[in-house]
Amino acid sequence: ILWGVYLLLSVVETILLFAGGMSLFDSLCHTFGTMATGGFSTRNASIGAYNSNYIDWVVTVFMFLAGMNFLIHYRVLRGKYDDLFVNREFRFYAVTICACTICVTAILYYSGLPPVDDAAGPFCHDAPVMEEFSRHIAAAESAKLDSLYQCFRKAAFQVVAITTTTGYGTANFDLWPDICRFLLVVLMFCGGCAGSTGGGMKMVRIMVVLKTAGRELRKMSKPRLIAPLKIGDAAVNESTVINIAAFFILFMTLFVASALLLTLFVPDLVTAVTAAAATIGNIGPGLAGVGPTEHYGWIPCPGKWILIFCMLLGRLEIFTVLIAFNPATWKS
Repeated sequence: ILWGVYLLLSVVETILLFAGGMSLFDSLCHTFGTMATGGFSTRNASIGAYNSNYIDWVVTVFMFLAGMNFLIHYRVLRGKYDDLFVNREFRFYAVTICACTICVTAILYYSGLPPVDDAAGPFCHDAPVMEEFSRHIAAAESAKLDSLYQCFRKAAFQVVAITTTTGYGTANFDLWPDICRFLLVVLMFCGGCAGSTGGGMKMVRIMVVLKTAGRELRKMSKPRLIAPLKIGDAAVNESTVINIAAFFILFMTLFVASALLLTLFVPDLVTAVTAAAATIGNIGPGLAGVGPTEHYGWIPCPGKWILIFCMLLGRLEIFTVLIAFNPATWKS
């Protein structure tokens, strides 16, 4: 059933992209990159190479759909539209994306962006890639994003791309104000919904962690309080809460350890931290030396092995990988 939903969405996106001027090959490749939240593009400048409002919005919508629980898609196709409003995880997912998009749009509109020509920074290790990216982005932007619509378009695309861990790009967000860059880094840890193709921690785990923290705060003021943790009307078992808390702690511990090790092989802390976040969350682009106009090719081999391990952890789920590498698992 879920494969059928996946196939249906893939066919629809391919048709829409082809109708927007992409070749059939590019349409298929970008559809696969969108629906699997992999972010693979046939162009060095990613989706920004097409400089198309239509293509930007098609990809944005389907990245959002790919980050949803595919069971919701199935139920909606069966006419059960109430699931969109009843499912707490989807509501949290949608509200997070909408709120962050509004914030980034407002900040971009009132602060503007540096000139596109300033994009070539000290970490640019591939001049042809940088030139192509800048050429396409410059065609889509003036020196300042003085149009509210353009700010909204760029913000919506990048917020959805980062949150769903797709990683496509239409703007060099490494040049955005620090508060926008910080917000995007935070979103790298969220990921899509459970039952989606997205990476990251997943929205439902974030919800449980936040609700657990709130419950513990209430218990500190009311020690005798007995408050089962609920997601909607469903109570969450304490064993599940402990499992999610352990996952969260492991995820953050491995992220910090990876970032710490990467500082031995990369020139600055921002590159190390965002490279670790972008790989363990399966996003792709980070900031500074691994920003949207950069790549990972220049990182030394030991650093690449760290990043490979991070990508495996993020894609296969931490517990799965750690259990597979645990010698006790293979004992009879």
